Amino acid sequence: MKWYHGCNPAQFECFAKNIFGAATAEQGIAALEAWFDKIGTPIRLLQLGITQADLPATLENVLGNASYFGVAGLYTRDVVATILNSAL
Repeated sequence: MKWYHGCNPAQFECFAKNIFGAATAEQGIAALEAWFDKIGTPIRLLQLGITQADLPATLENVLGNASYFGVAGLYTRDVVATILNSAL
């Protein structure tokens, strides 16, 4: 969400306002992350045991799935690498 919200700001602002009563997309995303943390849902790859060393294999897996689901044009190698690194 942190990466994608800029692609559709109105959708994420609506989400933030309607779900969390937040004023901005960023505030809504932060509120969702805080809620996930509160209920014990992992929010970082490290919480799942996925380390920097695991990222090359994880990247290839994600790229395969992006291709399968027809979103490889949006989720390029560079984009996925950026998302995965920020999720550590």
